Amino acid sequence: MNKNTAIITILATLVILLSGACGTTLYIPNTVNTPLLEKKNDFKVVNGFVSNAPEIDYDLQGSYAVSDHLAVMANFNFMNSSIEERENHHNLVEGGVGAYASFWPNRRGVHVGRLELFGGIGQGWARDQENALNLFTGAYQRYFLQPGFGIRTRILDFTLGGRLSKVHFSRFRQTSGGQLFPERNFGFGTYEPVFTVALGFKQVRFYMQFGDIRAIVNADNYHAVNEDGLDAHFNFGFILCPWKEGPLIDRPIEFTEADYRRQEVERDKDAPYQEPRDQDGEIRQALIVPATASAISVCLSDAGDPDQDIVNVSFQGAYLAQNLELTKTPACFDLALNQGEDNLLYVEALTDGKSKPNTVQIIVREGKKERTFYIRTDVGKVEEVVFRSR
Repeated sequence: MNKNTAIITILATLVILLSGACGTTLYIPNTVNTPLLEKKNDFKVVNGFVSNAPEIDYDLQGSYAVSDHLAVMANFNFMNSSIEERENHHNLVEGGVGAYASFWPNRRGVHVGRLELFGGIGQGWARDQENALNLFTGAYQRYFLQPGFGIRTRILDFTLGGRLSKVHFSRFRQTSGGQLFPERNFGFGTYEPVFTVALGFKQVRFYMQFGDIRAIVNADNYHAVNEDGLDAHFNFGFILCPWKEGPLIDRPIEFTEADYRRQEVERDKDAPYQEPRDQDGEIRQALIVPATASAISVCLSDAGDPDQDIVNVSFQGAYLAQNLELTKTPACFDLALNQGEDNLLYVEALTDGKSKPNTVQIIVREGKKERTFYIRTDVGKVEEVVFRSR
């Protein structure tokens, strides 16, 4: 296949996908809502279009995380077109609830892996009039279950998902060639595997969803309300969703006691040793924190208004973070303590920010117990926090 043939094939495929259906279309599946939420208060708003419809078909979708693992969603789909004798009307309202999980944290504390499962119910109304002699109307209820797995990054998202649906049509009326057929009620089941990719920066992204629909139960009933609809579809639009990340955290870098001694010697060359003193001239003592657990979590943040304070953080001979900018969003580290020993955490101030001194808030979590401490330090000084394990 040469280059020109490939281009023509791609363009022809897009024309087919975007041309929509030309037969009876009372049932038009909307875009599968794949929120990819990370934590409580995350949200996602989608405004897009459905391709396999006879006229312009709009999607408006939203989702919100009510807790760290529970979320809700609402979807609206509407198409209203009247051209001479041809009319197409389709409206769908649905809601759902689901569970989600996030994993694989990156170096800025964002969990890029996402897993979700939603279920819900919707109500739809449709009218398709080809001309004065051919008219189809009906209302339907849809029950759906949709799993999804995805990766979300600062610029690119992708999701593998699907939707399993049970659809029940009621008050289906058909007039063909001027003849009115008896009203019918019937149902069918479908499955829609989809692949969604979104590209943008942080909050705003352009998405494309590629999918297929298969009637897995009562296929004849499905084709009665989607006579010539395309099984493959391509939907697109825009996404608004938050992107919250912390400061960059370097991976731990091991260094030895000899490296510490060498740093101390280099520091002593420039300035004589002085015992650290507070603003009243008293000798500043190390912060001693008793601990009974073998593992704790320590979170550091700016104790005041963030003003570009930057620190190095090390624990037991390994850097936890270098050039860490303190903000209101805590930088958290899980620490394993040696029982019966003093476990040492060092905080070295690299800058004072816009106002002195450099004040650090330290939150120590030990199981369900949480304690808060504050330390002050100056540029070039190292504050010591001792976790005294018993």
